[in-house]
Amino acid sequence: MINEVRNRIPGNLSRLAMSAINKRQDARTIRLVSNLEKSHGNYLVDADNNKILDVYCNIASLPLGYNHPKLLQNAEKFLPYLIQRSSLAVIPPNSWVNKIEKLMSIAPKGLDYIHTGCGCGSGANENAFKAAFINFFNKNLASYKFSEEKIYSSAMENSFPGSPDLSILSFDKAFHGRTLGCLSTTRSRPIHKINIPAFKWPKADFPMLRYPLEEFEYENILEVSRCVSQVNDILHKDRQKKRPTIAGMIVEPIQGEGGDNHAPANFFKEIRNLAKHYGVSFMVDEVQTGVGSTGKFWAHEHWNLDTPPDIVSFAKKMQISGYFTTKEYEPTHPFQIFNTWMGDPVRILLLEQILEIIEEDKLIKKTAEIGRNLLDELMQIKNIKNVRGQGTFIAFDVKDNNKFTEKMLQEKVLLGTCGENSVRLRPSLIFNEEHSELLLTKIKLCTLT
Repeated sequence: MINEVRNRIPGNLSRLAMSAINKRQDARTIRLVSNLEKSHGNYLVDADNNKILDVYCNIASLPLGYNHPKLLQNAEKFLPYLIQRSSLAVIPPNSWVNKIEKLMSIAPKGLDYIHTGCGCGSGANENAFKAAFINFFNKNLASYKFSEEKIYSSAMENSFPGSPDLSILSFDKAFHGRTLGCLSTTRSRPIHKINIPAFKWPKADFPMLRYPLEEFEYENILEVSRCVSQVNDILHKDRQKKRPTIAGMIVEPIQGEGGDNHAPANFFKEIRNLAKHYGVSFMVDEVQTGVGSTGKFWAHEHWNLDTPPDIVSFAKKMQISGYFTTKEYEPTHPFQIFNTWMGDPVRILLLEQILEIIEEDKLIKKTAEIGRNLLDELMQIKNIKNVRGQGTFIAFDVKDNNKFTEKMLQEKVLLGTCGENSVRLRPSLIFNEEHSELLLTKIKLCTLT
């Protein structure tokens, strides 16, 4: 039986565990320590037996919450893949063909090629950048007819043409990961970047919308137009160079770490068209937004693009990480985008089960409905502002987001922060009316004090 007596969170057992961890690795980011065996559904149980409504879900990475019964029932299927992990690009198991085809069943419309060997969201974007660079080189620099010897020898010296001076255009407030290439496109917080070398890659402004939207319609139209024009200017100037350098443009459907910043569909349509016009790979980072949380499987489906993205990266709720693209983005040579594992068969099996449950239980449709209702209710609460979201991918602003989320944690609700003063919700796809009502009750309580 879970102890419902109020304990300070994190409690004594969590603090002891955190202290022990800190002797061997940095534990300063740990908020509490979980008891995975006792955690179920949308409720996390911590080491001190506190039952907590988890509306953050390990930074948006739990599609079905904790210990879903159907996943537990099928766990034995994972054993052969768990005992020996295959190097999928060298000696894949004979079931791999079927696994790939099942993964392609959820591919974004217009994309028919997948890369699975990335490890995390940063790795997915890092390898996507490489694909964009190789594609750009083949389209724009191969005509220089460099000798193979020149390309190979210069690459070993980190110089042109083997190592071309290419870049990825990203947006202010963006977050695309913490690896070296990704950090050069990440603009959310200085703490991610300080003391670490970076590529001098370009950035453009992301629209900073004003809320409520209906009240600031004209101002927001001007803001979107300004940002689109800036992207056009950056790409136009780059193409005037003797040797253009911008190979790709990457954007989040909703800027997560940077503050849950939204933009209207026409902004994304416009910049997608600009990418096509200037021959730049249009890359959509769906690491946080993918797998149903916005009310559609892929958040970019809300845009109704005339031309699909060139590359869509994924991780988190997908359990694996990588990117969808087309055969056109296959590397020129084998091993150019490669690692030992090239994916995790156990996680791919888990994803298969998750996708079946999502479809059987119509979880994406339910998420869209729950999200609409939750959004409406949040807009009625005093002392929170700028409520925004799609599906249950929702955020709002408070005076002090760290203080507010700490209050909520003591009320046994786990939330996340982002941006300067935003609180973000990242519940699982099984989040329902009961959980929504409890969440709203606790938010009202914590905004009164």
